[in-house]
Amino acid sequence: MVALAEDWVDRCLAIGGDPTLEQFDEAVASGRGALPVMAVILARADWRDGDASPESRLSLHAIRILGVIAEPAAIPMLASVLRDPRDPARHGDEAALALARIGGDALRVLQATFADHEHDAVPHDHSHVRSPVALRTELGERHHLPADSDHAVQRGPH
Repeated sequence: MVALAEDWVDRCLAIGGDPTLEQFDEAVASGRGALPVMAVILARADWRDGDASPESRLSLHAIRILGVIAEPAAIPMLASVLRDPRDPARHGDEAALALARIGGDALRVLQATFADHEHDAVPHDHSHVRSPVALRTELGERHHLPADSDHAVQRGPH
């Protein structure tokens, strides 16, 4: 494990929040070493307002990086993003996909979150993004999640 350089965030923000392919690969290659940097990014809820700011774009990339790394240690921070009402559409959508890529215990987190229908309404300004209901259906079909939350999660083929 190689720790991701602390200046990675500043370097990404300096070019508009979208990491270059080399920066993305650098983060992925760091594996678990990237988790502290991704945690710092995702801890900034004000960076997940759903706008087009460099910070918002960088937080989306952080979620995607965690999905590629697929470390179970990332589950709590992704679950936190998924449950955050600040931007349940775009960032929540990406967090759900990242959790699905991790599989295993992350699928149980998805199932529990999707069983909580309190978060099913998509705010009017995010209506262009899939609702949690649609995402729940798509991920359920892809990963063979039971429709009834009383059933055990069955891991689908990867």
